Amino acid sequence: MKRILQAIGQLALLAIALAIAPAAQAAFQTTYTFDVDYCTSGCLFGGTGGTVTLTQNGAGDVTVTVSLTGVDFHDQGLTSFVWNLDDAVTGVSIQNLAGDGGGTWSALQTSVHEDGAGTFDYAVNCSNCGPQNGGVEIASISFDVLGTGLTTDSFHFLSSGGSPSAYFAAAVFNTTDTTCTGVIGADGGTTPRRGGSNDGSGDCATPVQEMPEPHGLALAGLGLLAVGFIRRRNTR
Repeated sequence: MKRILQAIGQLALLAIALAIAPAAQAAFQTTYTFDVDYCTSGCLFGGTGGTVTLTQNGAGDVTVTVSLTGVDFHDQGLTSFVWNLDDAVTGVSIQNLAGDGGGTWSALQTSVHEDGAGTFDYAVNCSNCGPQNGGVEIASISFDVLGTGLTTDSFHFLSSGGSPSAYFAAAVFNTTDTTCTGVIGADGGTTPRRGGSNDGSGDCATPVQEMPEPHGLALAGLGLLAVGFIRRRNTR
């Protein structure tokens, strides 16, 4: 009987450990939503532009994964992706930087101004992303940030001079209308909103709706006439 109770106890401890493991892992992962549209004429069409996920891999090692939705990175005079870190973190380096479709990427550790979103301390940039200059289309990137004292909380610092300020920002174009380019940001919220200079008055504020072609209208008219004729015969 004693051995049976010991076995039951061991199984109970194993079950508790398995239940705790996912919760512990989740505690070391933080996700931000691109909810702010700084593009003067609109890039997000009233939606959100994807997410930034921070995953703690161990002491001083965080993986940053950027997954865009409805937009891709571009390289027209703006820096692809920017963020801030706690000043207490030292010895910062950026490694294993790659985009899902290739591209030529580089890491920057200098003050970068991202139009509308403000000024940030760190950045990664693609020199041939987006169709505007014949570049590749990139919708997601990932890289590791290493530094003494670095955790996922070290990224929770807003930009300076933003309207509104943001924790992260990305230079993008809308994949529905590639003429819609600019900056989107993640300010900790999840509800889509427009940034300071974005009044939504430009041509990119809403997706372009195509008008029906003339022959399509003609076919629709014939269909309505046929329905009317059938109903009239049935009434008689």
